[in-house]
Amino acid sequence: MKRVLIILSIVFLITLPNALTAQSKVGTAGANFLAVPINPVAMGMGGAYVAVADGPLSSFWNIAGVANVKDNLATGFGYVNYVAGINIGGFGVVKKLGLRGNIAFFVGGLNSGSMDKYSISQDRGIINEGTFTYSSEQIGIGFARYFTDKFASGVAVKLIHESVSGETSSLGFAVDVGTYFWTGFKSLRIAMSMQNIGPDMKFSGTYKQYIYSGNEVVTEDREYNSYPIPLNFRLGAAMEIIDQPDKRLTVSVESNHPSDFDQTFAVGAEFAFRNMLYLRGGYNFGLDLGGLGLGFGIKLKSISFDYAYSDMGEWPDVHRISINFVK
Repeated sequence: MKRVLIILSIVFLITLPNALTAQSKVGTAGANFLAVPINPVAMGMGGAYVAVADGPLSSFWNIAGVANVKDNLATGFGYVNYVAGINIGGFGVVKKLGLRGNIAFFVGGLNSGSMDKYSISQDRGIINEGTFTYSSEQIGIGFARYFTDKFASGVAVKLIHESVSGETSSLGFAVDVGTYFWTGFKSLRIAMSMQNIGPDMKFSGTYKQYIYSGNEVVTEDREYNSYPIPLNFRLGAAMEIIDQPDKRLTVSVESNHPSDFDQTFAVGAEFAFRNMLYLRGGYNFGLDLGGLGLGFGIKLKSISFDYAYSDMGEWPDVHRISINFVK
C-alpha cells in the first residue's frame, strides 16, 4: 500500500502541471483575493513555500502542511498592507487529533475601504452618488495527516463570498488538496498544492449598462456574467543545506501555475538560528512587477512573530506580518 501511494503521488505530480499549462490564460478570474498571499513566511522566501509549509497559516498555501504541525494547538493571525489602501487578513487554527491527523479551520478576507460611486445622466453628466465598499471572504475547514512516515496529504473545503455594498453579492465554494512527500534522500521533500477547485461564481441581480446612441445615453438592465475562481497549482521541493542543532539553512524552489496568468518560478531560503531567529529571502521570476521577497521571524517559547517585505516594482511595496501561538 505504501508503495502504491508513493507511485500515485509521483505520477500525479508529474502529469498535473502539463494538464494545467494546457489551459488558456486568456481572461481574468474573479474572487482574486484568493490569489493574494497572506503568509509572511512564504513571501519572505519569495513564494517558494509549498514544500516548507508548516504552521496554522499553511492552510492558505498547502493544506498538506497542516500535517507538519506538531503542537497540540496552533493559532495564527496574518495581515497584509496591500496596494491602494486595501486590507487583507487571515486567521488559522490547527488542532492535533493524535495519530488520526490534524484538523484545520481558517478564515480570510479583503476589504477595499470606501470608493467613490458614479452614474451617468444625459442631463447632468457624471454624477457622484457617494461611496461603496467591496469585500470578500473565505471560510474553510481542512484535514491532513501522514499516511506513512514519508507521505502526507490534506484536503480542505471552503465557502467563498464577495459583495459590493448595497448592490450585489456572490457565493461559491471550492476545494483545496495538497501532498507532502519525503524522498528519503537526506531531507529532500517534494510537495504540491492545488487550490480553488470549484464551479464558476455569479453576482446576483442586474446592473445598468450605459450605451451611447448618438447624443443620447440609453441604459439597459443586464444580468452579471458568471466567472471562474483562480485555480492555482503549485509544485516545489525543499532541503536543508545546513542542519545542525543550533543552526539550519533551508533552500526551496517552487513552480506556480495559475489559471489566469503565466507560470512563475520562485527560489527562496530560510536561515534559522537556535530556533529563535529566522532570516528569509527569495525571488519570484515571471511576475509583471517586482519579485524580491525578504523577511525575518522571532520565536520565543509559545509565541512567534514574522514579517515580510515584497517588492512590487513601480507599485508601492507590500508588507506582511503574522503572530502565531502554540500550546
